[in-house]
Amino acid sequence: MATKKHRASERIAFFFEKYATLSREECDAIAASIDPTCLSPTSIQGAFSYTLVGASQVVQFRAKISPLNLSLVDIAKSIHGHLVARTFQFGIFGDESKGENVVLVYCMERLQGENFSLLTASTQLDALQHQKQERTVEGLARFFAQSWKHPQPKTNEMVEKIHSGFSQKLELLATNLPSRHHRLVQHCQKNLQYLSLPEIPWTITHGDLCDTNLLVDSLTGTLTGVPDWAEAEVLPFGLALWGLQTLLGSMDEAESRWLYFSEYASLESIFWAEFTKNIASLSEKQWMGIRIGHLLGLLCRHGFKFTGTGEIPKDDSWDLRILDGQLLANEKKWLESD
Repeated sequence: MATKKHRASERIAFFFEKYATLSREECDAIAASIDPTCLSPTSIQGAFSYTLVGASQVVQFRAKISPLNLSLVDIAKSIHGHLVARTFQFGIFGDESKGENVVLVYCMERLQGENFSLLTASTQLDALQHQKQERTVEGLARFFAQSWKHPQPKTNEMVEKIHSGFSQKLELLATNLPSRHHRLVQHCQKNLQYLSLPEIPWTITHGDLCDTNLLVDSLTGTLTGVPDWAEAEVLPFGLALWGLQTLLGSMDEAESRWLYFSEYASLESIFWAEFTKNIASLSEKQWMGIRIGHLLGLLCRHGFKFTGTGEIPKDDSWDLRILDGQLLANEKKWLESD
């Protein structure tokens, strides 16, 4: 478990209090009119949405500040096949001119599998859990290999904008993160140009690849779905690799710290072996670009609060404990090229 858990009831109440003019009862009625079987809220609810699931379909109500880019979802579907739900917009409710909170309604096919976050409560894996975890890791590796093999068009303007944006974020992190993280931030600053190399593909990048956005077969561990593409962007490959850490360890809530599984090294090796098996060989420059993207993604994911404001977490925050566990425990590995 890598993300802080919120009870579904709390998330639902917050959504209707802050983002929706429609009442919960009105949303339930709309969902039932689309699919009479869509009666049950999902066990995991997002920060900006209310989701109900039926026999074969999902109906989701989203805040206007967190729309789905259906063009990117369609591309992701074409690349990842059954792992991504076919999605369309059903309608828009609310009148912004009257001060109402607009709600966007989407319909999507129901993906198979159980939410990964509900299946990994322990900080240690027994033999069966380890076997399942290996299958999940292999599935995630193939997911990333599919992205690598389907590069997306980019322009010089996009490259300059992204490079400038990440440079500014790293400056903020260098100024505001605790000093124990500074070497890692400086390493990214020193090597940021690797993300702009022509050898590094730009890919459809899932912006929230945490444990709550992975679906797996609970019996085998096979990856069966990757939902929630609201944060998707076309970015240099590697920036979503922070999601791999979700499968390599867990938050020990009793001790309030993030720990790698004792078997994490073998799981990580399995990931990279499966990834490279599914793509052509990589040059040293490409490996370096991947490593920098991976590290930069981790720093941006947990170095900033997930609000879009660029605010740095406090020193005792959940996210900084994750950064400490995921990066400082293996700092030498992340700094290999220095």
